[in-house]
Amino acid sequence: MKINWHNILNGDFSPKRIIRSFLIFYILIVIIGLFFSEKLIFPAPQSSYDENITNLKFINSSDGTKLATRFWKSNSEKHVILYFHGNAEDIGQIDGFAKLLNHLGYSFLALDYRGYGLSEGKISEQNCYSDALAVYQSTIEMGYDPNQIIIWGRSVRSGSAVDLASKVKSKALILESPFSTAFTVMTKIPIVPFDKFNNLNKIDEVQAPMFILHGGNDKVISPWHSEKLFNKHLGPKKRYAIKEAGHNNIWSYQIHDTLNKIDRFINEHR
Repeated sequence: MKINWHNILNGDFSPKRIIRSFLIFYILIVIIGLFFSEKLIFPAPQSSYDENITNLKFINSSDGTKLATRFWKSNSEKHVILYFHGNAEDIGQIDGFAKLLNHLGYSFLALDYRGYGLSEGKISEQNCYSDALAVYQSTIEMGYDPNQIIIWGRSVRSGSAVDLASKVKSKALILESPFSTAFTVMTKIPIVPFDKFNNLNKIDEVQAPMFILHGGNDKVISPWHSEKLFNKHLGPKKRYAIKEAGHNNIWSYQIHDTLNKIDRFINEHR
């Protein structure tokens, strides 16, 4: 069927035209969701590091794809954090944060997803899940017990963290600025019969204690997303909102106090 854009744009506002325009708009949204959403969700930056960076180790995902990880070991190790960073950074940019957690007694293992940093391959929702499981298994192979592993997901990577925590045993799940589902970040309500990273459907399968951290002034992922996740989680949980913080500056506010709150929460649930 040939679409007469001139009539659509310049014709009378009849009910038939309004319905037809709505259907065309909806079809465009569905097409974008099906074929272009992952490119919008994962704007992989140019790598900030090379193979000479410290603590670099490569692991293989289930299909043999080579993935870059970095490991910072704490001298006073209590647990290990399995960290999934946000979508506009890579493992070359988190030294300071990793070392802060080292000082609190947490070793820190971070993964670059496919197409990020020196990791090979092409990113997708399903690859995010399989790669998260691969790095978890690598942590087990390093000698850690599941009860020592803390799964931590930031922003869009809350999708990897929730999915992993719903499938494996862990000490705790930490979510930093998470969403309930990827598409509802923009649409607020479900408007298509599919979605990406549906954390809300999985969160009640997570048995580990959960700590959520969110900026009260987050304009990228509204705080109501983490409220929904918090309300649906069935286990021990705590949600901490930093009123002044936005999406990318949470650690500019009360960083030591916030990390101590997370540390206390983890130690309360042995």
